[in-house]
Amino acid sequence: MLIKRLALLAITLTILLSFPVSMASANLDYIPYIRESHQPEIHALNASWLVDVKRTCLVVINQTYFFNSSILAGVFRFSIPLIFRNRIYGIQAFNPLGEKLPVQTMENDYLSIVIYASNLLDGNYSYLNVTFALANVINCTGQDNFEGILPLGPILEYNLSRYTCTIKFAPDVTSQSSNVTEFSKTTIGGMPALNYSCRSFNALSSPVYSIRYTSPLSAKLVITKMIRRVSIDPLSGVHVRDEIYIEHYGGNFVDKRTFHLPPGTRDIYVFDDDGPIIATVKLGLDNAATNVTVPFRFHLKNGNKYHLVLTYTSPLETFVKDIDILTSKIIIPPLYSDIEIPAENVTLIVDLPALSSFSNCNVDCKVEGMPLCQKIVAHFVHTCLFPTKNLEIEVKYLIFSTVVRPLLTLAILVIIGYAIYLKRSTVMRLIPREEKRKLTKSEEKAVTEFCQLQQEKVSLMIRKLSLKDQLYMQKISVKQYRDTVSKLTKRIDEIDRRIATLKPKLSSISSKFNSYFERIEAAEAEIDSAALALENARTRYIRHK
Repeated sequence: MLIKRLALLAITLTILLSFPVSMASANLDYIPYIRESHQPEIHALNASWLVDVKRTCLVVINQTYFFNSSILAGVFRFSIPLIFRNRIYGIQAFNPLGEKLPVQTMENDYLSIVIYASNLLDGNYSYLNVTFALANVINCTGQDNFEGILPLGPILEYNLSRYTCTIKFAPDVTSQSSNVTEFSKTTIGGMPALNYSCRSFNALSSPVYSIRYTSPLSAKLVITKMIRRVSIDPLSGVHVRDEIYIEHYGGNFVDKRTFHLPPGTRDIYVFDDDGPIIATVKLGLDNAATNVTVPFRFHLKNGNKYHLVLTYTSPLETFVKDIDILTSKIIIPPLYSDIEIPAENVTLIVDLPALSSFSNCNVDCKVEGMPLCQKIVAHFVHTCLFPTKNLEIEVKYLIFSTVVRPLLTLAILVIIGYAIYLKRSTVMRLIPREEKRKLTKSEEKAVTEFCQLQQEKVSLMIRKLSLKDQLYMQKISVKQYRDTVSKLTKRIDEIDRRIATLKPKLSSISSKFNSYFERIEAAEAEIDSAALALENARTRYIRHK
């Protein structure tokens, strides 16, 4: 009997000890977490949640809390279940003026989000706006479908006088269900939605509801981290380097990804950890985007990660807009806004042009570098929360630098050219040159006689060739030909003897005459060879005839 009681007690203890684990694993409709029993300093009057379920595994949640300003407050807290805390992206909080508030996360048995909201209450009523994104739990029900489970809350530590929650689904969601029967089905803008409203919400006793839905798994890739570096060059354009970390989140295999780049993009290069990748580039017409399809080295499946680097150059006017003569605005468009989960952590680095300085920016950023050689470093968390927001950076003297920089380049080239000219002039001055002097009358007479004799010799040689033609055409007799040629040859020999006596005197006047003599002799040799070739041709013609 005692043994039976001990066995029954052991079975009971085993069931009790395993109950929380089995409940959490078997039924995700009720996800346990720890609620504190103390009452906080803030008492919220009402809360409104707007939940947007995207076509992928992303859910964007926008929460608005209205407070009673009669009670001053230091912090505001809400909680996220333990199993979902690693899938929360980009928690941001804003006050009524649109200013971002500091946010701190504290991990215990659940993820506690602490917002320092001491400057919220500045009137009779004030409110706090909180946005974040959630990658919901995915149970793949087929190749193209997945089941999403959303523990939306309200996991709060505050009693609410009124609470409303609206959940808007993507148009291709096939079914929705909730563990809270008060959810009613409706439509928003033609999209399926669920709506829930209650009064006197008690933070300690109200259940944590969850939503189940089924949707096509239309996008299977998630960019978990991204580093973009933009270098502004007024001469060559805007150089962009995107370092992208991709993760596959289930569904079919994926073997490629298309990135949409600005119009007019050129010099596109794609790399991964193993080297260059041959991508397919499709240029858009007019102002259409440039589409780059990147094939992966292997088929990505659930859980696979991939590291990709994409570099390209875009036209300057795509990113830079002139404000006035001394100020320009650099506009960086959203990071691949067609991807609904662009990144958990995005770092954007902008290298400003030389001779320009940072003036203003529409997001939180820090400035690094020297005053005239600066770079802007901005960190974003889940930029998909603002898919249409551009990063706008105002800089001074950008137009000035676009004018001065080419002028400086031209000035450097002129200085280099002038230095080469001076160097060459110095070298040429070191080369000894012949001094120019005035010729004497006898030297002038010798030069004149040489020119006349040389001219006469050339004319006599040409006449000898013409006599040969006259002989073949029978215009003169053979005797006339021989007599005339004998006289011409005799005169040419006399000219050669006279030129030979003049050459030493001419060489003493200038050394340039030696080169003249060589050129003249070469020309005369060419005339003789031409005459011989002509004679041979005529002989062959006569024989053939």
